[in-house]
Formats: sequence, C-alpha cells, structure tokens
Amino acid sequence: MDFTIDFETDHLKLALATVRDGIVNPQHLLRNVGESLLRVNRDRQNAQKAPDGTPWKPLAPRTLARKKSRSKMLVEHGDMLRTGFFYQVDGDTLRIGSGDWKGKFHQMGVRPHAQKRGHHPGIPARPYVGFPESDRTLALDVIEDHIKLVLDRARNR
Repeated sequence: MDFTIDFETDHLKLALATVRDGIVNPQHLLRNVGESLLRVNRDRQNAQKAPDGTPWKPLAPRTLARKKSRSKMLVEHGDMLRTGFFYQVDGDTLRIGSGDWKGKFHQMGVRPHAQKRGHHPGIPARPYVGFPESDRTLALDVIEDHIKLVLDRARNR
C-alpha cells in the first residue's frame, strides 16, 4: 500500500522570506536597540552616574562658582547630553555616543597640565557612554522581542 501526500509550500516560502528579511535587513532591529540604549543612557546621565552605576565626581567649587546655573553636569551649554547624545544605524552597525568633540575629555578625564593661560587643574573622568551588563541584557531582550515579532508576522501571513 502506497500513500501520497502533497504539501502546499506557498505559505512556508512566504513565512521563510519574512524571517529572512527580518534578519538580513537588521536596521529596524538596530533602531529598536538604539532607542532602548539611548533611553537608559540618558536616565543614567540625568542621575549623573557612570554606566557602571557609580556617581560622577562632583564639580570643583571653582567650577560651581563659574556656572551660570545650577544645571546638572555636562549640560551647561546644552550641547553634550541634551542635544548631542544620539544613536546611529549604518547598515548592520549601531553606534551610540556624543557628537560633541569635548565628550572624550569628560569620558576619560584630563590630567592637570600647563597651558597658555596658566595651569589647568584637570577634569575627573565622568564616563557617560558604556555598555554594562544591564545594557547587554536590555539589548538581548529587545532582540528576542524583535525575533518573536518577526516570527509572529511570518505565522500570520
């Protein structure tokens, strides 16, 4: 006795094409990860904490006296964190950071040094960009949610 079973594969092909498109073109996924990481980085910055959760070193009394307002650190001129912190997706690459050239001085700190106008006391490091374990977990959660969404979309086609 022989049995013949015919399968209609149109739905399977469509589902696989949907999954392939969601993986081969990761820009949407990377934008979702970027938005999530941008949000948690800004929350840390508003709390004036480094990516590892440690508080930033307080401003020196001399710096506090010079500030125009009692605004939080790294926002006096409004360019570094308020408007200059962003994420960028380029193909299959996600970058997050600041476009402000002064950012590296705050991220890494500056040792005291001589300059044209005298002695610069230096700047303590106030890291504001990083990828701690909590960000890694968040990114993996966003990726998992994205894959589930792609699979659900494929099932419903």
